[in-house]
Order: sequence, then C-alpha cells, then structure tokens
Amino acid sequence: MLLSSLVELVSTPLWLVLTYGVLVGIGNGVGYLPVVALTRKWFPDKAGLATGLVIFGYGGSATFFAPVKAALLELYGLSATLALMGVISLLMGLPAAFSIRDPPPGLTEHYSRFAKRRVVLPKRDTPPGEVLRTVDFWILWLSFTLVSGAGLLVIGHMARLAESRGVPTELAPLAVSTFSLMNALGRPPAGWVSDRLGKFGRPITMTAFFTAQGVLFYVLAALHALPAELFFLVAALLGFVYGSALALYPVATGDFFGIRYLSENYSYVFTGWGIGGLLFPSVGGYIADLTGGYDLALALSGTFSVAGALMCLYLKKRLALYL
Repeated sequence: MLLSSLVELVSTPLWLVLTYGVLVGIGNGVGYLPVVALTRKWFPDKAGLATGLVIFGYGGSATFFAPVKAALLELYGLSATLALMGVISLLMGLPAAFSIRDPPPGLTEHYSRFAKRRVVLPKRDTPPGEVLRTVDFWILWLSFTLVSGAGLLVIGHMARLAESRGVPTELAPLAVSTFSLMNALGRPPAGWVSDRLGKFGRPITMTAFFTAQGVLFYVLAALHALPAELFFLVAALLGFVYGSALALYPVATGDFFGIRYLSENYSYVFTGWGIGGLLFPSVGGYIADLTGGYDLALALSGTFSVAGALMCLYLKKRLALYL
C-alpha cells in the first residue's frame, strides 16, 4: 500500500494494478488462509465459533475502514490515504503476525471430557495431492462455488437490484451496506450453531443455511415491487446466510481432511469463491441485460444455492467415513 501511494508520481496506470491490485491482493489472501487454519487448530472443540469470529473480523473490518478511508480521501487525497493505510497495516498487522504460533502438541488433552466430545477430527490428515483425487473434495468445492457465486452476484448488483424492486435510488446504497454488515454478522452464529449440533453439525448447518439462501433468492425473483423496509429485511437475511459460508467451509475442510494440511487444502477449496466471483456477477449482469430484469438471474441463483445445499446434505453421509 505504501508503494501504491506513489501512483500520482508514476505515469503508467499499471503501477496501481501491480501494487494495489497484485501485491495487496496477494497479501490479503496470505493473511486470510493461514489465520483461518490456525484458528481451527487452536480451538478444535469450538472450531465453528472461533473461525466465525475471526472471519467476522476479516469481513467486518471493511465496515469500519470504509468510512475512515472516505474521510481520509476527502481530507488528504489519494496518495496520502494509501500511505496512511499502509502505515496502519504495518503497525497493526506485523506485531499480530509475529505473535501467532501453532498450538502445542496434545492440546485436546487439556480439555474437559465434555469439550473432547465436541472435537471433530478425522482419523488421518490427508495431504493435498491425495485430497485433490477424492470425489468428496470436488463436491465440497463445487458446493462452495455455487453458494458463494450466487451471493457474490447479489453483492455486485445489489444497488441496481434494489432499484428494480422499487427501492428509491437514494436508498439503494443502504441496501449494499445492509447486506455487507449482515454478511459479516452471520459468521459467528453459524459457526456456533454448527459446533452445538455435534460431529455432523457442519454439513447440517450448511444444508439449512444454503437452502434458506435459495428460498430468499426465489422470494426476490417473485416479488417485483417491495416496500423498502421489506427489501432491506430480505437483503439482511440473505447477507446473514451467505456470510455463513466463509465461516463453515474452512472448518468443514478440516472435518474431512484434518488440520495438518488445512491451509493448503482450504486454499484449493477457496478457489471456488474466486471462480464464483469471476463468473456469477458477470453472467448475472449479462442475463439481466438480455432479459430486461433480474428475475431469471435470481431464480438461477436460488437453484444453484439449493444445489449447493443438497451437496452438503450428501457430504453429511460421507463425513462418517472420515471420522
């Protein structure tokens, strides 16, 4: 980000692409995946809740930093804002990175008998090369792609979607904020519920939440004129259930394939989120332009969400083979 702040001194726009786009993007991913895996290692008896809280910080930080960055841009301009954010990242991120470490061996031996019953760990840690050859990995990956892609379609088109459903133009940005806020808030509760439901809690919770996501898409597809309050309610619920995916899939990956290689294994699962983000918003926008509205795109998103939920229901049966 400090390099990005030189954008007004460098004549080519590729500078911003390479620094802010490529380098900050890589740093963002590197900061996300290992921390999620590490959380799973430290709290095997409350893996869903702990991961949900960490991912809440990952997504919820945007709610805090967005107005801060807007104020800095207004006061100091682009270069100074990027430089300040780079300094903040160093002062906050670097000490935190140096402070984290793997848990000691035999961590679960220190837990109570009740806590040990809630630990979900497979019989063996499966290395990435072997994971990629299993059908269960690809079902988990495809489920994540469908569920997250459908949610990312809404994120990319929420303002226009709100206007198409009768929300006044001046209130459309509020719909985006509502979805984003609930997207972050949905992560800890989903993780907590999955912990409480026992060793099959993850696929059960995923099936329920993503089926609800599909139903909400169908509701938006069917209703063309909504009071703003009702639209915001549907957007909030949709953000809540969609946000659960980023808390549940990393923990589910550990449930199936263990925690020793979790960073690598989940990095492969997480490519589904990236592919969903590339395909769904653009294809959804194309369908909306082609048909003159979002009805078909929303109905397809609902169908994909339910398909992803049914895959999780199937994975519930498969999980017994790993535990």
